[in-house]
Amino acid sequence: MACADSRVRKHFGGRVYVVTIGKDVRDFAAIAAKVSEVIRLIADEEVAFTDPGLAGQRLSSLFDAGPRRLLVLDDVWGHGQLAPFAQGGRACVPARDDPDSEPGRCRLAW
Repeated sequence: MACADSRVRKHFGGRVYVVTIGKDVRDFAAIAAKVSEVIRLIADEEVAFTDPGLAGQRLSSLFDAGPRRLLVLDDVWGHGQLAPFAQGGRACVPARDDPDSEPGRCRLAW
């Protein structure tokens, strides 16, 4: 996996996080809990969001304000799982094309 490459780790100052979403993380509460888990992982903040949109906004603000980070999401099964993670940040690299993406916006990885 590219995130294990020493050049990638050096570029991100070791702040490379791999998070597995999973097929069973589908409802709003479960998605919000997964985003909250990521917030705890990268910022050591004790949060417990129940709204994925609000959780995504907080995560986005951390990425925008903090040092450079790489977040790799594994085992994503649908757009709803990914949407809160794609609200901001400085870069988005799609694994494959998302036909529903808006022009000029990040295409989500499936």
